[in-house]
Amino acid sequence: MKRWVARAPRAVGVALFFVGICGAPGESMAETVGAMKDVVATVYGTPPQGAQQPKRIGDAVLHNEVFETWKESRALLEFIDGSHLALGADSKVVIDDFVFDPSRIKGNALINLSVGTLRFVTGQMPHGGVVIRTPTATLTLRGTDVTVHVHPDGTTDTTVQSGLVEAHNDINGDTDMLAP
Repeated sequence: MKRWVARAPRAVGVALFFVGICGAPGESMAETVGAMKDVVATVYGTPPQGAQQPKRIGDAVLHNEVFETWKESRALLEFIDGSHLALGADSKVVIDDFVFDPSRIKGNALINLSVGTLRFVTGQMPHGGVVIRTPTATLTLRGTDVTVHVHPDGTTDTTVQSGLVEAHNDINGDTDMLAP
């Protein structure tokens, strides 16, 4: 397995962290894009323009919802295209975009991971339709099973279990194609 790392100067990582979790002003869509399949210990969701709430198995996953796992916690989200997002302990992720048309097998997704660990396994979403952003990297998935870890300083580690990932280092502009 190949591991790819993107590092940022501290000031850049902090600035991108806030942009990633805050989103653009005026975004307020609250469409259901999936459901909670597993919740262990303390997992919270904050819907757009809503208050933080504990998440339970079966709860809806909403467009623009922020998810946070606490120490020794984890969650599994299943999206409408069959994709799965597993969150490890001490993680924070925003489902910035998730649009899928099953009749045409067309769509796109944007997921922002500001800190912690996630594993994403693509479903029916077209190759290249899922993008994971971190404070230092933009990862475009192409039929992929990938694990991404963002350290508190914004450093991003990427491990591809299957498929391909186009990994763009947002700090130095380098782009690599990652395979298992």
